[in-house]
Amino acid sequence: MTREKISTIIGKSIFYIAVAMALFQLYNSIFPGIDPVALQNMHLMFSFVIIFLGVIKKELLNDKSKYRVLYSIAILILALGATLYVQFNHTEMVLRVGQATKMDLIIGVILLIVTLDATRVTFGKAIPIIIIIGIAYMITGPYFSGILYHGGFSYKRIISTLVTNFSGLYGSLLRTSATYIALFMIFGGLLTTTGAGQFFVDMAMVIGGRYRAGAGLAAIIASGLMGMINGSAVAVVATTGVLTIPLMIKRGYNSSFAAAVSAVASTGGMILPPVMGVGAFIMAELTGNTYATVAYSALVPALLYYTLCASVVVVRVNKIGLQPLPPEDIPDAKATMREGILYILPILGLIYALAGGYSTSRAALIAIALLIAIKLLKIIVTEPAKILDVNSYKSIVEGLAEGGKGCTGIAVTMASVGVLGNTLISTGLANRLINMILQLGNEGALFSLIITALLTIVLGCGVPTTAAYIVMAMMAAPTLVKIGLPALGVHLFIFYFAAIANLTPPVAPATIVASRISNSNYVEACGYAMKMCISAFVLPFIFVFRKEMLLQGNIFDIIHVVGSAFIGLVALSFFMERYVFTKNTILQQLALMICSVMLILPMQIGYTILAIALISMVIFQQRKTIKNLTLD
Repeated sequence: MTREKISTIIGKSIFYIAVAMALFQLYNSIFPGIDPVALQNMHLMFSFVIIFLGVIKKELLNDKSKYRVLYSIAILILALGATLYVQFNHTEMVLRVGQATKMDLIIGVILLIVTLDATRVTFGKAIPIIIIIGIAYMITGPYFSGILYHGGFSYKRIISTLVTNFSGLYGSLLRTSATYIALFMIFGGLLTTTGAGQFFVDMAMVIGGRYRAGAGLAAIIASGLMGMINGSAVAVVATTGVLTIPLMIKRGYNSSFAAAVSAVASTGGMILPPVMGVGAFIMAELTGNTYATVAYSALVPALLYYTLCASVVVVRVNKIGLQPLPPEDIPDAKATMREGILYILPILGLIYALAGGYSTSRAALIAIALLIAIKLLKIIVTEPAKILDVNSYKSIVEGLAEGGKGCTGIAVTMASVGVLGNTLISTGLANRLINMILQLGNEGALFSLIITALLTIVLGCGVPTTAAYIVMAMMAAPTLVKIGLPALGVHLFIFYFAAIANLTPPVAPATIVASRISNSNYVEACGYAMKMCISAFVLPFIFVFRKEMLLQGNIFDIIHVVGSAFIGLVALSFFMERYVFTKNTILQQLALMICSVMLILPMQIGYTILAIALISMVIFQQRKTIKNLTLD
């Protein structure tokens, strides 16, 4: 049998295993009862099998990868053997926590190795290298002095702490992946394959296409909605960008600017409620808040993020004089609504369930059930003759497979980050870092926040957003809370900077992908992206100190803070583009810069009124100038 034939068989096997994984996750959510450790272990087992079979499939097509194929087969066998051991012995292992047998320790070592390798395959070397350094530190701690010193760990204690005590690799993060996150990955997969995702893209075109900035606004809406569910800025750019970026360029947008719009909008999906790219689940777990509280508090900052992005696009389009999309490029509104209006129901059902106090798992199940029911209804109504045709349900099965595959990378990453967290906590380094940041905090809470933001961005450039957030939340959040800052505000602060690392040079992975699609200059695209997302660097500092931006406090104060920030961001777009109705004068630029800062911060109501008055004067002057030019 040829390598190509074997690779094809493996590809089909991956598909059906992914479907089985999705069905397992759904069954356990509908009929909960399996032991938590067993659930996490099954979740991890499925992930290992899918990931390593994928590697084998890829390497089989490379004639020079004979040894890598053998290595991957060996790792797969080890992964299966270790997870099966845990599955059949987890009850006894839990009872003997702290007294692991020799076989337990061997299995622990194997699980640690295969988890790191699966993470390397999925997300690169950064996380495994950091974890290896952490494990080495557990051994070499006695040889250090000062803040890095600790008493040291034996081999047995290391493996017990990180794996067999079920508090590291099998910790709360993997549990969250196996419960909440898995369901939303399945939901996202079904959205993509059932036609719901395309409906959202088409609706974005219908809504935004009628305006001069239609192509850009459509890109923002589509990327934002898909990013909210997907949780990966890079993946969303690759999915929606191939449609929206060429459309923007065709309409006259600069190719680098078009790339920036797609990258910024896709990144914003991770901070956009109600789903927030699965980050909200982790935040709820770490802060002790309900998922609904996290999503509710994150709403205004996310909308303000998109306010600046959309405002910059609108001002830029007016500046270069683009016209609305031609009718032939805009999907027919009636046809689009007629064919896909029902796809709005799963999103509404999800929001209603979360707001109504349902558990996160139950809310996700409701959304999935509605989506599948809608797809089945469409088959019955539009193609009744194909009700008994298995191919009619292919998109649902494919959606389950996509969802199952989507779970795998997150599962191994959550397991790896759980290990990393335990290395920080068990060695006492986390507490010592907390004390160090507390000492820096003597310079002021703002200084500590700046240090935290910089560290989060640096970490976020090398690891996935969720992983960067979790690591920094473990290291820095307790310190910032001790300083006196609000816990939820601090966690949102860290999450924002973990997300914005997707746009921050020199890495900026979301911008890299977008610039490749647009065949534009990467550095120029980064410049545009940084301008459009500058609110993400400013807003976190504000909502940490002004709880009103998180919709907490007096209603009048909330209106003042949120309304002021909204107007300030629009003014900031005028300043950055040097244009309102015509090119800004130097004095107008100065006024817009000062007023936008005064409004975004925000200041006392009197200064807010003064700033709005000055902005109104600039707008009035420019309208008058345009009117005089027209008369001439």
